[in-house]
Amino acid sequence: MRTILVGIAMMVQTLCAGERVLVAPGSVPAYGYGYGGRTKAETSAKTGEITIHADDKQWSGWTFGIPAQDLAAIRSTGALHFEVKGAKGGERFRIGLLDGSNPDHKTQTRVDGWGYGDVRKEWSSVMVPLADFPTQGWWWDEKLQQERPADIDWSRIVEFRLSTDQDGNRTARNADNMTEIAIRNIRITSDAPGHYDAKAFWDSFHSDAPDLSLPFQSPKAIWNLRKGQIASLDSAWLPSGGPEGQRALELRFRFQDWVNAELDLSSMGAASQDWSRHAAIGLSILCPRSAASLRLALRDSTDESWSATTSLKKGWNRVVLPLSSFVRDPYWQPENAGRDRRLDLRGMKTFSILPMDGALPTTLSVAGIFLTNSVKKTEAPKGITKVLHNQIGYLPRFGKRFLVTNPGTETEWSLLDEKGKAAVFGKLVPSGRWDLSGDTMAMGDFSRWTKPGTYRLSVGDTVSSPFRIGAGLYRETLLKAVRSYWFQRASTGLPEKLAGPWARPAGHPDTGLSLHEVPGATGTRDVQGGWYDAGDYGKYVVNAGYTLGLLMDRHGLDPMLVKDGELRIPESGNGRSDLLDEIKWELDWILRMQDKDGGFFFKVATLKWDGMIMPHEAIAKRHIIGKSTTSTLNGTAVLARAARLYADIDAPFAKKCLSQARRGWDWAVKHPSVEAPSETGGSGGYGDQEFRDEFLWAATQLWLATGEARFKTKAEELTPALPPLPASHWRDVRNLAWMEMARPAFKGALGDSARSLLVERADSILIAIEG
Repeated sequence: MRTILVGIAMMVQTLCAGERVLVAPGSVPAYGYGYGGRTKAETSAKTGEITIHADDKQWSGWTFGIPAQDLAAIRSTGALHFEVKGAKGGERFRIGLLDGSNPDHKTQTRVDGWGYGDVRKEWSSVMVPLADFPTQGWWWDEKLQQERPADIDWSRIVEFRLSTDQDGNRTARNADNMTEIAIRNIRITSDAPGHYDAKAFWDSFHSDAPDLSLPFQSPKAIWNLRKGQIASLDSAWLPSGGPEGQRALELRFRFQDWVNAELDLSSMGAASQDWSRHAAIGLSILCPRSAASLRLALRDSTDESWSATTSLKKGWNRVVLPLSSFVRDPYWQPENAGRDRRLDLRGMKTFSILPMDGALPTTLSVAGIFLTNSVKKTEAPKGITKVLHNQIGYLPRFGKRFLVTNPGTETEWSLLDEKGKAAVFGKLVPSGRWDLSGDTMAMGDFSRWTKPGTYRLSVGDTVSSPFRIGAGLYRETLLKAVRSYWFQRASTGLPEKLAGPWARPAGHPDTGLSLHEVPGATGTRDVQGGWYDAGDYGKYVVNAGYTLGLLMDRHGLDPMLVKDGELRIPESGNGRSDLLDEIKWELDWILRMQDKDGGFFFKVATLKWDGMIMPHEAIAKRHIIGKSTTSTLNGTAVLARAARLYADIDAPFAKKCLSQARRGWDWAVKHPSVEAPSETGGSGGYGDQEFRDEFLWAATQLWLATGEARFKTKAEELTPALPPLPASHWRDVRNLAWMEMARPAFKGALGDSARSLLVERADSILIAIEG
């Protein structure tokens, strides 16, 4: 009791001094809770220190209660102060404040803590102006299992959070993948010493200085061209390449990871470094394509890096970016960068052009760089009325809704046929304000109209673009979506007669690959085939497992969904569904990824990113990397499902799948918590420390394939702790088990429970949509 009284006395004393102490020596937070794998925290009442041990293989955080704070009055002037230190130094973390106005959830606003000071092995002070915290935050919807936006109630801040990103501390974690960060002396002040109010500065900024051209074409001007390992960048001076015949700098690039054409402002003299009399930076730049993205970066007198983005149209562009639009780069700062978070306009050091269109070779020509005060003031957008409908169309007997932005006084809608005649009328239903766009919304519903045809929607004087009502509207979209897997095939070429303009030679034979981070395994393996995962050429069992689970589930519901020959793939014409042929291509690769002991390797990838090049051009050495419980259970589940799917189509293949699924299960039971490999230099991490959902899916599939009681018992054991989610994904596959158990043919208590839980989950999603 005495300790608590001392803590209260200290807090009262500091409040009188203009500070609000949130955690004082002699006291501990009222409560605390964490998330993210093995994340935990320790508190010391004696020192007021809180040490967070964050699991770097997860999105991790620790939240603790603080005395309720009304910060509304000091929102624009106050600051959050604390001291921090790390076990290794260089730790990256985020700081969050949570409100308590809603009894059902707390909304969090947060900033990147590393942007306000370096974390060292000894204590260092950090100050974060309250004005830097976003007004809009996010809260966790437990029913939908996702974050949702909401405005922060600054009159009642009740919790403080320190969080870390998954794999955000690769250079500052221990051998057990844990990151240790300690924090103390957390307090609020009504002012933020040294804080620069950029909005106030630019609101009051005025200068009549004429435009100033930067002499970047002079012989003294120094351009530094920098790039990543797999990028290409070169330049050339065009004597009369500008729009008015002036000299221009041509930049040719294919950056793939990054490129940077940096102009050293000091090389052109002091006049080119003083930007204090201008409000914007401008460019005269030629783009040969219809659209391109560009990032401009500045390094100011304190070496802080600032950036802003813009887009280019085909031809010559006069780009003018207000200096007020440049933000302190959250991803990279020079080691010696200042911390005042102020764009210091006197003594600017560099101006950089950073193209942002990775895979596309592009040439940009720069004919002018200038400072200007001719900046168009942006006016608040007026509420434009638009009718937003399904652009593909509507199926006759399904729901038909549309949205209207900013309807004003309009309360009715009409559905117009091809002759402009109203086919049906209705009332608009107000739907509130959409915060992310600032629009007031209304909804209309014409589900009762089922006649096929081409229509428009009319609201007052606003008429929509035409759309169709008709059967089979989504058929072409479906077939294109499924055919996309063929274009992702590895170890094979795509012939022009089938692929057309996307034809390409074969890449990545993937035979005789060595093993990396697979303890106890030696030799090489043949893991040819399969699908490339995404924008890189890695192949991952956990991603493949989830994808195959969905595709096989869909085919099982409707074996005639995709017919033989509809996808135009090499196997077309063999007498069975093209979808089954595409699924088998990936299943064959899954079988190759199984090791001799029954476990499944985790992924196939390089140790460095290939970049945006064609498969046959990507010749870096590839490896089979890792073996984990999640990859093994994914492989087990899909092979068990395949045993049922192909039983009447390819009995020998089905038998092999079931045999290998059993072996995979046995390995997983013996190794129930082997994590994903740590190697991520040229591939995704796809870490997952929750194994129960994979065990549930694999057990369910083996039970359905074999009828054996041991698998049913395991599924029944796991279901109470793993209710259905609103949507599954590669990290949590439980829904693939629940959807199997919910089939009408699935009898008994477990089937009844599955159907009830899925309906309940669907209802919660519907309520969220209606809200």
